[in-house]
Amino acid sequence: MADWDLDPAVLFGDKDADDEEIPQDYSDGKELVVFLIDAGPDMFLPYQDDQQEPEAGASLGTQTSASSSGRGGGEQDTEGAGERTYFDEVVRALVGDLKTRIISRESDLVSIAFFNTRAKRNVQSAEGVFVFQDNQQTSAQLIRDFSNLPETFESDIGSGDWLRGNVKPHDNPMWVTWVIQGLLRTGSASQEVLKNVFLFTNDDDPFGAISNEGVRSDMRRTTIQKAKDARDLGIVFDLFPLSRPGEKFNVNIFYADMLGFDDSQRISFQPEEHRLEDLEDRLRKKVYRKRMVKRVMFSVVPHHHIALSSYALVRPAKIQKQVYVRAVDNRTVKVETALVCQDTGAVLHGPLPRYQPMPDGSRIVMAKAEVDEVKDVCPHDLLLLGFKPLECLRDYHNLQPPTFLFPDEETLSGSTAAFIALHNAMLDAKSFALACWAKIGMPRLVAILPQQEQVDEAGGQVQPAGWNMIPLPFFDDVRPAEQYARWSASYGAKETGGGAEQEGSGGEVVSAPRADAGQVATATALMRYMHLKDFSPLNIFNPVIQTHYSMLEAIALDLPEVEPVVDTTLPDHSIFEPPSADSSQGKKKGKAARASAAVRHFKDAVYGAGHDEEEAAKAAAAQAKAEAAGRKRKAALDAATAKAGVTDWRGLAEKGKVR
Repeated sequence: MADWDLDPAVLFGDKDADDEEIPQDYSDGKELVVFLIDAGPDMFLPYQDDQQEPEAGASLGTQTSASSSGRGGGEQDTEGAGERTYFDEVVRALVGDLKTRIISRESDLVSIAFFNTRAKRNVQSAEGVFVFQDNQQTSAQLIRDFSNLPETFESDIGSGDWLRGNVKPHDNPMWVTWVIQGLLRTGSASQEVLKNVFLFTNDDDPFGAISNEGVRSDMRRTTIQKAKDARDLGIVFDLFPLSRPGEKFNVNIFYADMLGFDDSQRISFQPEEHRLEDLEDRLRKKVYRKRMVKRVMFSVVPHHHIALSSYALVRPAKIQKQVYVRAVDNRTVKVETALVCQDTGAVLHGPLPRYQPMPDGSRIVMAKAEVDEVKDVCPHDLLLLGFKPLECLRDYHNLQPPTFLFPDEETLSGSTAAFIALHNAMLDAKSFALACWAKIGMPRLVAILPQQEQVDEAGGQVQPAGWNMIPLPFFDDVRPAEQYARWSASYGAKETGGGAEQEGSGGEVVSAPRADAGQVATATALMRYMHLKDFSPLNIFNPVIQTHYSMLEAIALDLPEVEPVVDTTLPDHSIFEPPSADSSQGKKKGKAARASAAVRHFKDAVYGAGHDEEEAAKAAAAQAKAEAAGRKRKAALDAATAKAGVTDWRGLAEKGKVR
């Protein structure tokens, strides 16, 4: 243990495992992103997804794609005007990513570039390369301009045909990798900047149509070398292949060499796993990352600490706070508050006294330092109190999401070695640490559970090694449910054959409802069919937040109407409805039919066979009663109006009878 310069990822690994390269985790810095889109003639062919039925479509959103007529020459319009093309679908998917990125990663710098274009616009003056945006933050204006680009692409930029027939060696639009190096040169001195390139194309052999073998070989070689130079600078390429109708994208023809695939990557790469329909989801997953929340000093014994980094695994999403800006230039307004002396008007400086109430109703004057000293119950961020067996924890103790803790060797040397020793000791003893957490707000007890590393059959890490810090509930937070307390035996309930009896306040016997065996069986079957397999709360969106951002999007992009938000928290109401008399609407298939039958059997067992009809009759009676009351109120209003119309209000006022 003399050497304190230890790598946590190596020390937590298997002792018998072979040494292998450990990938670096994502940093907390910004990201430089380049969306590289092929604008060749093949990208303007009518889009068709072989993985999906024709009538289902391949839409990624609710917006309509722009017409593709007139773009790319005669080859693009073989199916007529107005059809969706590969280019349209890529633009639509990237618009969805930009909308997500402007909310979650507004500090990222985004570049958009096209290759195989008729026009050129780049610093290097490379032919066939058009840079649409150069290292700018995502804005509403960018999203608006890029979403309207398909309508004006042919007139403003145009699709080029550089790699066909007799081609000159220097007219190589695939030198776009050279242009990318210039786009991503910003921030290259910082190691905290991530550089990613997303490449979209449906042409697996860009040099296949060149007639001159020597020119084709030279272009291929120089393009692969320039891509290798870009990878050596830390630029990461991610290919999104788009298979054309009747053809499968073959990455081994060219792009495997360009992107530096090894033999295993060549074999495992499947274009079917990179469908355009999954494009938005893949890009969204690359946006959200786990980030360190804060650094914590863990006091184990007096004068001995372990530096930790805390990570928030799951936290509820919240709407961002409002920010006041100036109407002239939209600059953020900073609000400052100061106390002014009532007698002199001078600004008061320094800490002011506070009036603290006492139990007897009186108030005493305390300085701010004194108040802080009283509140400072725990002088450390995280103070170890002791250890307890894991059997002492209960499921209902976990009322809040845990916080993941990992050693921070940079803040305090030796933290990793001490962390590992304590981690292994808790695993061997099957115990958890009880500590006092006073980093933020009121101090409270927390349970620190060791988590062992888990790997899959291929050696990939399923869950990392570390600590899970769980805030423990207060005494008042753990209590029985109201219904359980009402009919509990501790309140004098007497067990009977079909239920329980309890004495009421007036001495009468109140019968507690109990489910019989048949009702329990139907409820069990209902719960079995309602079980959600592979459920993750990350797949459920907050409808309030989604509606909020949808409104902001409509305002920022000047949309004519707000895009409707699908509430994924609501269940499928068709399962709870009785079967329709119409056979076309009453037929249900598979699990939906079994779940609907389970709901119907449960309602019949608990509420009776005619429960739905009774509820419908009650609803109709309530509706009729409300309509009758409405007609009565309207008749009274009409009578009062008619009476007021014939009343001599002026005469009554002159006689003093109107007050």
